[in-house]
Amino acid sequence: DIAKTITADFAESQNIALSPDQIAELTHVARNHPRLIELAVALLQEALPYERLIKRLRDLSHEDMQEALNEMILKTVEQMRHEAKHGEDATALLHNLTWLQATFPFEAIQALKPASITTDDALEDAVTTLGRYTFLQHDKNTGRYRLGGLVREALGTPDDDTIFNAYADYYIARAKAIFVDL
Repeated sequence: DIAKTITADFAESQNIALSPDQIAELTHVARNHPRLIELAVALLQEALPYERLIKRLRDLSHEDMQEALNEMILKTVEQMRHEAKHGEDATALLHNLTWLQATFPFEAIQALKPASITTDDALEDAVTTLGRYTFLQHDKNTGRYRLGGLVREALGTPDDDTIFNAYADYYIARAKAIFVDL
């Protein structure tokens, strides 16, 4: 019952209308686990229709909850990569953004964009796609972005010196602008 309440609360907070039967079914296939329920409800916004989400949850092969969460995220990343109009660029950008831990400005996204994204429009399309799949959240009040912690845990940080160097260069430039230039 508590898990059903959590499901209903998450759905309400995302303005997603679920019937009591759908709440019960989603709660059950999400194994009554709050983090899996939260991820599943978030995916209902635009990424997955209800029936496909339920099927994906039923098909999870891991008993361990963290492994099941990772599996759900990785399957959704693959879905985005193959089905979304800008999925390839969004997937490449997502992997690069796993370097970022806290909230960050759009300039950090620009600094970490992959080489395949060559225009501002392509970057905006990739960011929009990541938002649609709930991998990247934007806070309208602060203007900052946040990568979901579950995503970072599932994907890990890429072992790529060029991405790390872009990450380091961006933050060194920010520190210089704050502490030297000002």
